[in-house]
Amino acid sequence: MGNEVGLKIEEMLCQLADATRIDGEIWRAAYTPEDKNAKNILREWIEDLGLEYREDAIGNVYGRFPGTEPGTVLTGSHLDTVKNGGKYDGALGVVTGVAALGYLKESGFVPKHSLEVVGLMEEEGSRFATGCQGSRAICGTLKEEDLEEVGRDGVTLREALVSAGYQPEALKSVKRDDIRAIVELHIEQGPVLESEQKQIGIVDSIVGIVNYELTIQGS
Repeated sequence: MGNEVGLKIEEMLCQLADATRIDGEIWRAAYTPEDKNAKNILREWIEDLGLEYREDAIGNVYGRFPGTEPGTVLTGSHLDTVKNGGKYDGALGVVTGVAALGYLKESGFVPKHSLEVVGLMEEEGSRFATGCQGSRAICGTLKEEDLEEVGRDGVTLREALVSAGYQPEALKSVKRDDIRAIVELHIEQGPVLESEQKQIGIVDSIVGIVNYELTIQGS
């Protein structure tokens, strides 16, 4: 059974990648037609597996397997990707989460806490440089003024949200207080596992990223 699930995950990753190429390169920037294509595919998978699908007001996508008691265990990753980011970066955590929840539901498992998979919006800074807008909104740290950030194409985050059909005025509704734990499966972005010939590792620290905007006057 494990082999079958693994093959299915690879097929899903290929489908997602092939549906979101620009000039042959995988590229899903936030609030673009490619982003919408990815979400439509994700919705189809989630609903076909009998899970509950929803999007929040900023564009995070969820698949839910209801539990018997309050609280949620969340898995997933970012759905967006930078230009030519490959088919695994971010998408791996989302697709495997969908497959895992579908497998658990099909097997008759009844979770104590609800299990959810999430496809997070704009984790990569694929269009808006500060990045992590989706997860920041879930934590309640994305502010109204952050919606005025201007993307690489001269469009503000607020304008991008509206043009994609989302409701920036409902930003506060995105915050979650029910999440008890989060686990993310992600590709290694370094050489350690490969050099040690290991298949998987547990992250215990992560690099911090700070963005600055500089204006230089004079010569």
